[in-house]
Amino acid sequence: MPVASEAPKASGGRVTTPQRRRDAAPFGRALGLTALLAASCTDGALILEIAGDLESPAELDAMCLSIADRAPEGGEFARRYPLQEVELPQTLAVDPGRADEAVATARGYLRGREVARAQRALGFGEGDASLRLDGCAAAELGDVEVYEAAGAAADVAVVVRGLREDVLLALAPGQAGLWAPAGGALEDVGAPLPDPPAEPRALAAADVTQDCRDEVLLASERGLEVWSGARGGFTRDDVAEFLDSPSGEVVAIAAGDLSGDGAIDVVAGGGDALDVFENDGSGGLARNSDAIPQGAVSDVTGIAVADFSGDGALDILVGQGAESGAPLVLLTADSDAPGTFVVAEGAVPEVEYRARQVVALGAPGAPADAAVAAQEGVLHLVNRGDGRLEDRAELTLPGGGGADAVDIAAADWDGDCIDDLLIAPPGGDDIIVWTGDGDGRFAEAAPISQGGERIALDDLGGALAARDLVITGDDGLFWVTR
Repeated sequence: MPVASEAPKASGGRVTTPQRRRDAAPFGRALGLTALLAASCTDGALILEIAGDLESPAELDAMCLSIADRAPEGGEFARRYPLQEVELPQTLAVDPGRADEAVATARGYLRGREVARAQRALGFGEGDASLRLDGCAAAELGDVEVYEAAGAAADVAVVVRGLREDVLLALAPGQAGLWAPAGGALEDVGAPLPDPPAEPRALAAADVTQDCRDEVLLASERGLEVWSGARGGFTRDDVAEFLDSPSGEVVAIAAGDLSGDGAIDVVAGGGDALDVFENDGSGGLARNSDAIPQGAVSDVTGIAVADFSGDGALDILVGQGAESGAPLVLLTADSDAPGTFVVAEGAVPEVEYRARQVVALGAPGAPADAAVAAQEGVLHLVNRGDGRLEDRAELTLPGGGGADAVDIAAADWDGDCIDDLLIAPPGGDDIIVWTGDGDGRFAEAAPISQGGERIALDDLGGALAARDLVITGDDGLFWVTR
């Protein structure tokens, strides 16, 4: 049952397993320390190396490492490490205690966004082990398979990361369910959940408490709230200021390190309001009333956070047009006041769209591109390198972007380490798949034979290569994998 015990900082961290704790000793750079660590281990101990090809801090600025007993009642170790002044590889000594087997997970972050993940079983007595946080981990894929969560009602859903495994939280009006992969399908976990809202509008998951477990950020008619937990169930956090302070109806949420202090902040919006909630470093979220210029937005429908300007700080791209056409808005980080933003005049097309969702595209550390699902079709906003986004859909997307789109997701779907675009058309038609070629162009691939109103590309366990697709809507909850 894993825990952490203090070890000399010069020789790295040491994990043993007698009881449950969350704290851990620091671990040092792997500079000839393996023998020293190994000499200090008990029988069955091993050395876990965390390596990777991402450069810190330009491509990787933080890492979460967790080691958990396979037995649900067993102990666990989890700690977040900043990587601004150190580089991979790093090593950690792991003592088994009474555990026969554990699962080790490393998650790499850049400005609060997960950019790499590795997971493996640790068999004590089988020798040392390693995990790699690589920028690209190509995957061999099989056929597309669509699995339904029997009896599920779902308007919105999100993958929530835990220490042992991930779960899928799904909500519909007055209903909430927790689901997990089981033999290629989704099974109802049956864990306790807070009373669900009558009108769930948006979900996001992020490690705002920096304990290597995701919290759920939920927008509904109740405002904003935070759910904490894992496969064993969730509780609703009583964070009064966060719950009560949004200045408008929230329909979109995004998370990232907006202030550059290493903690994950939250941006939420709806109507003519857009609010930034700053993290105090321990999960406390408070609205920064000076973060967004007054009158910057008029009809928020979607939010994406990424480094669009290429200066290393996160920016905010806002889609608009719920009621009638409205232009996109790009808010760039103010270098003179971290955590605040200014409207980037002329940085996005000055065209009025009925945007439904916006997503960021691109490799870690590079200025981001974007894609927009709109009533007018799909926009492909290509970064010119100076923070200006130009719609090149006519040149880069099949059919010049097509017709009406109600949702869009961007990530590596086909396992080639290049972002792809998946689009939900109206009316519950099959999900459209456009695969990227690495040069900024997309080609039409075989559609997915299941429709829905909302989609998300994420991974239920394992590495980030070849994401799974989560579909929600009137037909229920579906998990699509390969």
